[in-house]
Amino acid sequence: MTTRGTRWLNRGNTRNVILVLCMAAVALNPQPGWQVVPAALLLMIGIALHILVKGSLVRNTMLCRTGPYRLARHPYYLANYLVDSGFCLVTGSPYLLALLPFLFFWGYGPSLRREEEYLSRLYGEDYDCFVAATPQILPDGTEIPSLSALCGHFSGGRITPNEVRRVVRFSGAFLGLVALQYCMAGVRDGMGLRQAVQTGPADEFGITAVVMLLGAWLLRWPRQVPEGAPEEAPRAAPAPTRTGH
Repeated sequence: MTTRGTRWLNRGNTRNVILVLCMAAVALNPQPGWQVVPAALLLMIGIALHILVKGSLVRNTMLCRTGPYRLARHPYYLANYLVDSGFCLVTGSPYLLALLPFLFFWGYGPSLRREEEYLSRLYGEDYDCFVAATPQILPDGTEIPSLSALCGHFSGGRITPNEVRRVVRFSGAFLGLVALQYCMAGVRDGMGLRQAVQTGPADEFGITAVVMLLGAWLLRWPRQVPEGAPEEAPRAAPAPTRTGH
């Protein structure tokens, strides 16, 4: 077995780093309020897309270009981005929302490149045509398929218990952040800290940056992969394989 290497931010711990930052933002400056509603909406859309992707993917058979793969080449990453956006939005911190794209593509970028290189080698010209016609992660609005087209190949039998547990973790993390918002706001107001502690934008940004670096350092555990295998390589199979992202 070999380890992942020296990258301290990667696909395996990006969401953990984001959640650490969210908890720090809530603890330092709780802002319970209206943002909970759009944040919950983003979370639900992300979860729904996550389930749709997993239920539409036909593994070890063909290159998927139907269903949610009409929106983006990697709709699973799009679902993750929506879920993480919900986490950041519920904190009420504009700094986390601005930081999220950098963290997300820094953490997931290497996996995306490896997957696209693998699929290009595997499917050749077919995948090159797919790349030319379909955006990578964020839909560009040129083609918005109908709901029936998105769900046409969905099968609940493809949803594994692990995916159900993942959705439960998403929901639990979100509810935990909301509860922490109101708890810390109550503590702050009860102790009179609203007037006692005055932090400006520069202070909050500096604290966020320090917590980000500390959290990333604490979460930089090595992740083991089979010797000689790429970090996020698809499972070996005798038939052509779609990675599922």
